Amino acid sequence: MVASRKPSKRQRSVQAALGRSARLAPAELIRFSQTLDLGKFASGLLPLLRSSLRADFVLVMIVERASGYSRLCFTDLPRRDPLRKTLETAEVLSVFPVTAGRPVALLDAAALGRRLGAAATAAGRPPAGILAGLVPTQRRALALTVLGRRGRPFAAADRALLAGLLSPLRQPFDNVLLMEAYKELVIKDDQTESFNRRYFESFLEEEVGRSTRYRNPLSLIFMDMDNLKEINTRYGHAMGSRALKEVSRRVLTVIRRIDKLFRYGGDEFCVVLPQTAWQGAYEVAQRVRDGVSRTPFLVSDTGGRVLTASFGISSLPFHATTKEELINLADQAMYKMKVAGKNSIQVADPQPQGETGGRKG
Repeated sequence: MVASRKPSKRQRSVQAALGRSARLAPAELIRFSQTLDLGKFASGLLPLLRSSLRADFVLVMIVERASGYSRLCFTDLPRRDPLRKTLETAEVLSVFPVTAGRPVALLDAAALGRRLGAAATAAGRPPAGILAGLVPTQRRALALTVLGRRGRPFAAADRALLAGLLSPLRQPFDNVLLMEAYKELVIKDDQTESFNRRYFESFLEEEVGRSTRYRNPLSLIFMDMDNLKEINTRYGHAMGSRALKEVSRRVLTVIRRIDKLFRYGGDEFCVVLPQTAWQGAYEVAQRVRDGVSRTPFLVSDTGGRVLTASFGISSLPFHATTKEELINLADQAMYKMKVAGKNSIQVADPQPQGETGGRKG
């Protein structure tokens, strides 16, 4: 008979960690996993992870599968922390080597520095180790947890513990992300494939705050269809609505996934471009203008109607410092182009504070 080999010290520590996660998770999860609110769910998850893994900080992020675009859901890192600022604007799935098959990654300080750059770890006490855990879901988004220690790095046992803690979270995360999908239905325009005016106001305010806080540029494009009313008059509003929906589809094909298209009202649209200066917004507006005007609309029903649009651009901080100024200046620039001849692009002029009222008439 062959004697069984005794488990190594590392194997014993991993087994112990798995046992700890099995004991901890059910008791703690019941406190917050029944909520359908993403913020409340994340705020309940944070202390569980921090205490179980003796972490100094935790971030919970939601990552879109298709684009890799992420948004910070909850963290205990201060707003000015360089690591937090970097992760809020990074493509986090390229930073942390996590996949559905290998959902937990362990990084030491050197690996973190290579992946994020010196700026993220230069100030304060850089983390000695990072644990990143991925929760694959059945939705279009993934949940990513990032834990850090300042004093000592994580070990293999910690990786096993995190994997054990995250394993029962797949269904609760599915539930809260499903609720997020339902919320998206409320913020979508019912005639086009863009977001609605109500969401525009809240999203732009959030992006202006983010841009100001991290000193990143933010641009806004106002777009007004020049001759859509002719379709409404000649062929009826049903045809006009079909053309408007096709306009939104064409715009979405030439903007990034992190950019947002909104129907501002009637035949006006807005595009919000995070981390984009006015020069980049001008290039985007050119692509949108070409995409709209190059190919006729409603070919099978009308024989083809060419539509054009006029564009106005403003940018923070070059033109504006507030959400209201950003909107008013882009609106003014677009209206100026409508008067001058349509089917072109106008960039706002920087104006002193107090001289950014809305368009007249």
